[in-house]
Amino acid sequence: MDEIKVRKEGLLIPSDWLKGFGSRVLIARGRDVLIIEAPRRAAARRRLKEQVHQLRGAARLIGAPSSREVVAEVTAVRTRRARRR
Repeated sequence: MDEIKVRKEGLLIPSDWLKGFGSRVLIARGRDVLIIEAPRRAAARRRLKEQVHQLRGAARLIGAPSSREVVAEVTAVRTRRARRR
């Protein structure tokens, strides 16, 4: 089997496509995507998600600049640099 087949029982994926994932794979369904990954990769993705969540929380607590403020600062710096040329 060289291609994915969709049947009423489910999705059939060629085993050759899953080589390198190890003996176990984890399957997660996202909004518009199906993720098939090795357990170590899934754990790493969960850790990254948690770190991003913690960083965003810390940024809110210390009053990090908003996206608008960052864009305004970048625009101001670019304008100053353009004047020097």
